[in-house]
Formats: sequence, structure tokens, C-alpha cells
Amino acid sequence: MKEYYRMVIELCKQSIAIHQVNPERSLEVLTELEKAITTARIKGLPFDELQELRADVEQLRAMSV
Repeated sequence: MKEYYRMVIELCKQSIAIHQVNPERSLEVLTELEKAITTARIKGLPFDELQELRADVEQLRAMSV
């Protein structure tokens, strides 16, 4: 889980530094989060935090449009 938080934090830091979200990187992060959510669902593990992180990345992407 820690690795997903780091990806989102790095994306946030980058967007603050350049006042824009890197669309390619944010899509990569979203893809990784979706994979993790799917894996958690299949294994019957909790995935609420992953969904929250996905929502954060989607919000960052929406702000940069």
C-alpha cells in the first residue's frame, strides 16, 4: 500500500512544481491503482484506500484540464 501512496504523493509534488499534471504519468498511476483494486477484489481484501487514492488522482487530472 505504501508504494501507491508514494506514487500519488510524487504526482502531487510534480503537479505543484510545474502547475500541471503530467497526463502520461497520471494515467500510469491510475492503471497501477486499478490493477491493485482488481487484485484486492479477487483476493477478497479491503480496497477502500485504493479507491480513495484513485479518486485523488482523478481529481488531479480534472484540475489540470
